[in-house]
Amino acid sequence: MKVNIKEVISGQKGSINFEISEKITDMFCFGDEVTFITPITLKAEVMKIDHKLFISGSVEGTAEFVCARCLKGFQKEIKEKVYGQLIDNEDEEEEMDECYSIEEELIDTSEIIHDVLVTSFPMKILCDENCKGLCSVCGKDLNVDECNCNIEEIDPRLAKLKDLLQQD
Repeated sequence: MKVNIKEVISGQKGSINFEISEKITDMFCFGDEVTFITPITLKAEVMKIDHKLFISGSVEGTAEFVCARCLKGFQKEIKEKVYGQLIDNEDEEEEMDECYSIEEELIDTSEIIHDVLVTSFPMKILCDENCKGLCSVCGKDLNVDECNCNIEEIDPRLAKLKDLLQQD
């Protein structure tokens, strides 16, 4: 979706506020599929400060994830801040960490929402910081119950020595 910011560019208004909800079906982030339960809402203000355009606001919604350790699905609220400079594609001489492009006095809110979502997700999405995951031997969910599997961790550099001990 695009928002017209002509009034701010021309100086007719110092800023404009807008709120846009966008339905995003699925998205892949670091190889994991993310499903959005609710539309993603961008609430933002575009303002002109010292002849430069800035956007400030928030992205909110609810998404369904799969835990990287226990493989259970869970829902999580997303609330992320948006702040960046709006630059014309023709004059990209000065860039901040977060820059969004202006094309023909329009900003693409889909690009902003996508960038904010991708940078807000961790590389490994967990249902809980203390998630124990699955047993590597039997596959039991260690968050629910302990298993009796004998997991012997051996330094791979010393594995050959173990083989020598078993030969004697």
